[in-house]
Amino acid sequence: MQFVDLANRFQSQVRVDTCSGEPVQADGKSVMQMIMLVAIEGTKLRITAEGGDAQAAVDTLAGLVESWLGDD
Repeated sequence: MQFVDLANRFQSQVRVDTCSGEPVQADGKSVMQMIMLVAIEGTKLRITAEGGDAQAAVDTLAGLVESWLGDD
């Protein structure tokens, strides 16, 4: 899973939350938790991180997700 592989390059803890419907939180470094997030097209997500490289992690992962929006 591309998101998890990229998240694991950072030392910071990475969390992904759904912002619509019933909120669900997942460890962005766990394939199983990300699958359980069930984020389908149109799901609003919040990516947060804690640690020394947190801002770089959020910026990079948000860029990855945004790049998927242009793919058809």
